[in-house]
Amino acid sequence: MSKEEELTAIKKKRHFLQKSVKGSLKSVDEALLLQDNHARIHVLKDSIASKWNDLQGVQALLCTYLEDKEIDQQCESHREYELCVIEYMAKMTHYLESKHVAEMSVK
Repeated sequence: MSKEEELTAIKKKRHFLQKSVKGSLKSVDEALLLQDNHARIHVLKDSIASKWNDLQGVQALLCTYLEDKEIDQQCESHREYELCVIEYMAKMTHYLESKHVAEMSVK
């Protein structure tokens, strides 16, 4: 496999993972609107963390194939995406923590 073919394959894998993470983030929005959705939020959080870990590995591999100016562009795009994922992870953590506090105060 040529370097160009490898780069294309890595970009496709990154695109697939990004799309998968985006789909999960949409599910988070829907799940956060519902009361008593602790289990669903927990599953989504774990799923996004796993997909994000895979995406980070693919992104790092991709950067080994790119020229400096391309790396800067790709890293900037990835940073924006990372901020979005961090925001959603914080929302889910807050939801889970507030749910836990509510359960503790009921007992």
